[in-house]
Amino acid sequence: NMGSMFIYKLSGLSLNATDNLLISILIGTVWVGYYSNYVLISNKLLAFIQIGFGTLTAGIGNLSVLENKDRQYQIFKAIQTISLILAGITVTCFSLLINDLICLWLGGQFIFDFRMVLIISLNMYLSCILQPLWIYREANGLYKRTGYVMLITAILNLTLSLLLGKIMGISGILLSTAVARLLTYFWYEPILLFKEYFFQPVLPYFMQIVIHFVITFLLIIFFHQLSSPIVITSWIHLFIKGISLGAFLGIFFLSVYSRTEGFSTLQEKLRLLLKRAKWNRMK
Repeated sequence: NMGSMFIYKLSGLSLNATDNLLISILIGTVWVGYYSNYVLISNKLLAFIQIGFGTLTAGIGNLSVLENKDRQYQIFKAIQTISLILAGITVTCFSLLINDLICLWLGGQFIFDFRMVLIISLNMYLSCILQPLWIYREANGLYKRTGYVMLITAILNLTLSLLLGKIMGISGILLSTAVARLLTYFWYEPILLFKEYFFQPVLPYFMQIVIHFVITFLLIIFFHQLSSPIVITSWIHLFIKGISLGAFLGIFFLSVYSRTEGFSTLQEKLRLLLKRAKWNRMK
């Protein structure tokens, strides 16, 4: 497990660290600076999400010892619901606000076109949506069967980046990362977890991910077309746009998932926490 974990972590680092190097070699160093502005914001958002899910790892490990597989699967679906709602809100807001933010912060000459923003958002989406799988892998030490998959992902990413980078430029390098993920651990890790841990069919999971992906990116395209004529000229305008967009997306995604089994489990846990807090106050 330790050896597999080492390979997994090292391959993951390689996967995330080669883009800047390849952009510098194939496209030009100046483009690394442009791209780094976007990565700075997306990585901070992802770090916030990862910290939130990371706090659940110890609880998941404890759950694996004390509860049966059906209960563990229920909790997984609840955590997956949280990740779907967060991914929908975060990625959509990032896609629609990042160019306005870069323009106000650094200037209009530093922004990418919307196609590039979509590719960056796709990579961000994949990282958000897989958080529940990763914390279950961490909590249960499922590294022996996943370590070499990440190594294959890193090698495939490097190969595709060299090919597509020469054909499509910087967008090809960034798209290669998403394609490498989709062709390897994006489908392999869920199958492994569901087949050997939950003993549940994995098809409903993939269907939920696909539906959520389509909804999210249709929302991005729709709001992009709707807001394109509106020029953001001040930080106040950006703040108003962000609050309005975030509030709408929050209501939308909560309403979409309010009748799912995962959301019902969340409501059950929330009611228990409220009862416990009320009982402690009475004591």
